[in-house]
Amino acid sequence: MKILVVSNFYPPHTIGGYELGCRDVVEGLRQRGHDLQVLTSTHGLLHPERIDQVERVLAVDLGWDWAKTGTGWRLFQKELANRRAMRRALVTFKPDLVYIWSLRYCSVALAMQAQRAPVPTCFYVSDTWLTEWQGRDRWFQTPHDSWRRRLKQALNGAVEWVGGRTNGELRLQHLQCTSDYIRRVTAPAGEARVIHWGIDPAKVVARAPRVNGPLRLLYAGQLIAHKGVHTALRACELLCADGVDVTLTLAGAADVNYLRELTALAAPLGERVRFTGGLPRAELATLYAAHDVLLFPSIWPEPFSIGLLEGMAAGLGVVATATGGTAEILRDQHNALLFTPDNEAECATAITRLHHEPDLLAKLGNAARATVLESFRLDQMLDQVEQHVQQVYYESRQQPD
Repeated sequence: MKILVVSNFYPPHTIGGYELGCRDVVEGLRQRGHDLQVLTSTHGLLHPERIDQVERVLAVDLGWDWAKTGTGWRLFQKELANRRAMRRALVTFKPDLVYIWSLRYCSVALAMQAQRAPVPTCFYVSDTWLTEWQGRDRWFQTPHDSWRRRLKQALNGAVEWVGGRTNGELRLQHLQCTSDYIRRVTAPAGEARVIHWGIDPAKVVARAPRVNGPLRLLYAGQLIAHKGVHTALRACELLCADGVDVTLTLAGAADVNYLRELTALAAPLGERVRFTGGLPRAELATLYAAHDVLLFPSIWPEPFSIGLLEGMAAGLGVVATATGGTAEILRDQHNALLFTPDNEAECATAITRLHHEPDLLAKLGNAARATVLESFRLDQMLDQVEQHVQQVYYESRQQPD
């Protein structure tokens, strides 16, 4: 099959984890004999580029608004360029199927264009963007004052004429959801199937057994408030006050304001806390192996974490909250110790148990790895993705024109 993959971001220029999963799927389907082209944004680049069937030409906006002078024109330029790029890809690549990933910060109209094309469209949904696009996609927002509304109407007509027409509606069909939580949020009564993330265990380095010394704690992910990293730092403060010997590594790109808060929380702990900044995926594999416990303290409904699966596959003991899709991975006392979101005392209690009970740490780590091997491997995910896109394609061919 010829599949056009459309995503706002794509490695190596990423802001989260789903882009890594997107590349895993693209490369996996290519290895299975499918022809895939990726259409993504110029995020992280100075100029558009096309390398190895990855075309980085789409524009994203992270704060433009019709109410701000000048940015309405920028929105017009972005929308026009993105729709022309989508139309060009449909014409030149001639896909059998369009596979939409996240279009947050990009142009939701690209999915609408795809749904008007004479080929089927699938979605892989790894967050809540499909339920929020009407309030977040700035092109579809209506300006408050009358002259801007008239300007928007004129610019929209130009975009539709030159860039590509849409129906202004997004049909939620042929959805693949990364977790049952995301399925319930996105399509409670619609067509959707759950296809969990999967990882390649062969790319994971097994945890080195703990010897003497502190219990080595790791947080790996974005350093942003809803990830609950402050809970981990406050738990470490409680542990140190009780004489529990731990170190904490915080690995991930950070929101500037939140980083200031975390730095202040870490200051009393001195050298026990280390910030690494964002790291390539290969380096993260080594980092997992050099730690004993993975902390996953999210306070928001996590869709489904690739990083959590990688830490589990490395055999780390997991101390986590079971929010959102995480509850579909973790079982308390079996492959993790769970605590209430934003509760540093419960988090500290769970870590103390692993510090004093090495057998429990080993048991949880082995069960965590077994969970991934049994249920969350990349080849299993690819089997389901491939089966579904082929089913959608063949069903579309059987429908009358």
